Amino acid sequence: MFKKQFFPSVLLIGILFINVLRFLYLEQAPYGMIFDEQTSGVTLQCLVEQGVAPLSDQRYPLFGDVGIGNPKPPTYMYPGMLWVKAFGFSPGSLRAFTVFFFTLSILGLLAIGWQLRGWRCGLWIMTVATISPWTWTISRVGQEPSFLLAYLIWGIFLALRAREYWEFILAGALFAAAAYTYPPARIVMPFCILLFSLYGIKYLNWKKLWPVVMAVSFCIVCIPLLYSLVTDTAQLVRWKYVSITKPEYLALVGKTDNFLDLLSIAWGNFWSHFTPDYLFFRGLPDWGVGTWRQGILSWTGLTALLFGIGWLIKVLLLKKKVASPATMMLVGILFACFFIGILPCTITIMDYYNLGNNMRSICAWPFAMIAFGMIMHKITQKWPWTWAPAILMVGLFSAVFLTQYFTMYPKEGALFFRAPSLEMAQKAKSDKDWLEFLFFHREDAFASRYFLMYYHKDDCMQARNIYESMNPVFKKMAENAKQVNP
Repeated sequence: MFKKQFFPSVLLIGILFINVLRFLYLEQAPYGMIFDEQTSGVTLQCLVEQGVAPLSDQRYPLFGDVGIGNPKPPTYMYPGMLWVKAFGFSPGSLRAFTVFFFTLSILGLLAIGWQLRGWRCGLWIMTVATISPWTWTISRVGQEPSFLLAYLIWGIFLALRAREYWEFILAGALFAAAAYTYPPARIVMPFCILLFSLYGIKYLNWKKLWPVVMAVSFCIVCIPLLYSLVTDTAQLVRWKYVSITKPEYLALVGKTDNFLDLLSIAWGNFWSHFTPDYLFFRGLPDWGVGTWRQGILSWTGLTALLFGIGWLIKVLLLKKKVASPATMMLVGILFACFFIGILPCTITIMDYYNLGNNMRSICAWPFAMIAFGMIMHKITQKWPWTWAPAILMVGLFSAVFLTQYFTMYPKEGALFFRAPSLEMAQKAKSDKDWLEFLFFHREDAFASRYFLMYYHKDDCMQARNIYESMNPVFKKMAENAKQVNP
């Protein structure tokens, strides 16, 4: 009995330690604050103080428009209001809010594995998810995309165990919450509901009405979202800005808007997620979602991937039965949902040539983690001697990756995270210092407003009025300076 529990206990202790570590040094790694974090801070604090979004006077809006990028969704804003009321809106607090929700996602994956194959399977799924470079950086930045994971994962768990109508209603509502949170989920969720419904009817003894109830719940909760997408010009502008049909982008890559050209762009975007550089070496070279030093797969994920490929070859080429029909269908659904999770990247502009996008493909992440965890569980179950080397591999990778993250990444990513702006605000003491700060940030409303609110202790409306009153003066001064010194 002791031998059977020893290695899982060691693994569990290690994974708990890493998840606690995720909450530490949040203001040091990454060092600074990017634009999305500043918009998060201003949005949440303005809602707490005035009940309005930063760029409007509408009380408690469905989405919080920030002028550029995705509007802040209600599934982030309103839980965020409670968080900010309790813990404030410091850079560390905003990031801790993200870590908290991501931790809920990790626990949800543990629950899914436990539901499917027992607690050891859940432990392995939690392990590969915890040390995944794909989401490590994302999970420590104060912005909303990763929040969809908690809604998606707990929706899947609830659907897998549901036996009452209210459980299917709640599962549909959670899938809808994921769709609200980040645009790529709006493509993925209908497919996810359909595929898991087929699995439930065939192998979980669902009544045929249950998936209908879940789908209807999803659709009803999404009605305000659909209305907003049709009527909100900000969301329409955002889509035109990132779409591969954007004329400026097509001109840049030498393509037209005919079907074959768009298909070739989409195909290239899709396969960019499977290049060795992206998977194993650098990942996406963007400090906001990666470290530039590690692909999106951990060594454990790579091991599981290789075994999974071997298993697939055995099934397809040797025609050998290696699993039950239920397992085969589940694996097929995980593969399908993983590939569907990448679809949003195929129709949007990739920032880096021939490299995938960690953020826009984030819906694919939980399905990869479930598959990898199930494979690692199968390996250690079939060959118990592999527990020790598997745990050693997890420990070595975590030590190397996290050492790089906490020592090199803060320095290397400081400019991307606008560390000079943070330092300038921290050093500002006199009115002259703040005037200089506002002059240098005259084109950056959210940096000005966030730092005025947090360090100068202005409230939401005071910060807005200061920026709006001083900004024209500073812009005029800058124009005059250019005329004097062209």
